[in-house]
Amino acid sequence: MSSRGYVRRIRARQKKGVSYIIGTVIVFGIFLSVGYVYFYTVAQDTQSNQKAALEAQLSSIQQNQEQLTVAGLLQGSAIGFEVNNSGITATITSYYITDTSTGQLFFNSGTSSYPILPYTISQGGSVTFTTNTFYAQGHSYSIKLLTQRGSIFVGQYPPRQLNVKVANALVAAGLGSISMVFSTYNYYSITSSGGKWVLDLAHPHSASLLPNGVTPAFSIQITNNDPSVGTIILDSRSDMWLYNYCPHGCGTVPLFAFYLVNVATNGTVTSPTKGTFSEITIPYGVTQTVYFASANDISLGNFQTITMSQSHNVALGEYDVFIIISGSDSTATNSVLYAQNLPFGGSFLADNVAWYAESPRVCTHSATATFSLQLNNSALSSSSIHSISLNATSFSSVQATAPSGWTKSINPPGFITWTSGDSGHNIDPADSLNFSWTGTAPSTVGTQSIFLITIDWTGGTITMQQAATGCYTS
Repeated sequence: MSSRGYVRRIRARQKKGVSYIIGTVIVFGIFLSVGYVYFYTVAQDTQSNQKAALEAQLSSIQQNQEQLTVAGLLQGSAIGFEVNNSGITATITSYYITDTSTGQLFFNSGTSSYPILPYTISQGGSVTFTTNTFYAQGHSYSIKLLTQRGSIFVGQYPPRQLNVKVANALVAAGLGSISMVFSTYNYYSITSSGGKWVLDLAHPHSASLLPNGVTPAFSIQITNNDPSVGTIILDSRSDMWLYNYCPHGCGTVPLFAFYLVNVATNGTVTSPTKGTFSEITIPYGVTQTVYFASANDISLGNFQTITMSQSHNVALGEYDVFIIISGSDSTATNSVLYAQNLPFGGSFLADNVAWYAESPRVCTHSATATFSLQLNNSALSSSSIHSISLNATSFSSVQATAPSGWTKSINPPGFITWTSGDSGHNIDPADSLNFSWTGTAPSTVGTQSIFLITIDWTGGTITMQQAATGCYTS
């Protein structure tokens, strides 16, 4: 073999070796590239999934912190509604109004109402929406709001109570897991029968005004709104406090504590002796009536009543009322001791108290209605009632009749005053009397007329009681 041929073979072998190396590097590079892309993609997907999970968790937490209260109202001939925000800032994206009488549905997510949607409402803010949904006489409507986070809040028209504003009860609801319905603050008389204590549940009275000498038991309705969706358990240390307000000083300030008791449906106290109290369980979202009546914590002593009487050195006048909630909060992840201070209202202890009721409560627009006002003088009042006035100036063509022994006057038009002819015809303590009047209701559908009432006694410390009743125009 010539030297040239030998050299060519060596060079050919060198070229093949180089090509093998280059090919191997290329293949290895491809593997690295594919592997990198694969693992990078997996890492990106994992991060994306983690981010999505965190966002979903955050959205769920924020959704639980949204607290909107919705109340329907009438604006001319159209349905409107007021929204109050006691939670975090929320964005309303759409709403549904359903005529519950016919099932007809009205939907809006844009410019069919004012303000237009979406609409952001900050914490503590409120807004009134005007809609194009017209009110049909005698029908009822459900109003559902949908927020950007997916929360749903519901209101209705007509409201269940006369002209209730949205802000009502939000202060108490914002202080803890337990909120209460203000209009359910009532008191009952207590009697002892056959060795048992019995509440007169058939005759509740508003506890905003207490007659002097009363031995009361109190009730309220409370709702569990625990953000952790836990169950609240109330123990016997839960109590209601009434603290006398004395702006100019009154020596030893009266302070009363009424402890939680168990009450059967017939009014019998079922926790009459030490250690017999059964804890009260209130699951999330449940509203329950609870009763405060004992001077003693039942875990420490037997049931005992309290009499609020001026003859026992109890001051007449205003009492601030608040409740101490004591117990436990049991959630899906934990159980902890729970306590809450619930300031919610006031009571006025008076030596003269009257109860009243007027019917009807609903009247037809532009039509004449006949009203009956029943007035009851409390058995604990110190004096008799000799005069009552009623302001019905929102009605036209007002007329009235007077009970036997009483006179009536209408001056100015719509303002009625009934007066007893002599002391023999006064409304004595524990007695009652009916008053009748007629008038033509306003022509506008959906209005509410308020009738202011003034009741006068012949003597005592508290000689006048102001009150009001009303009629909803359908």
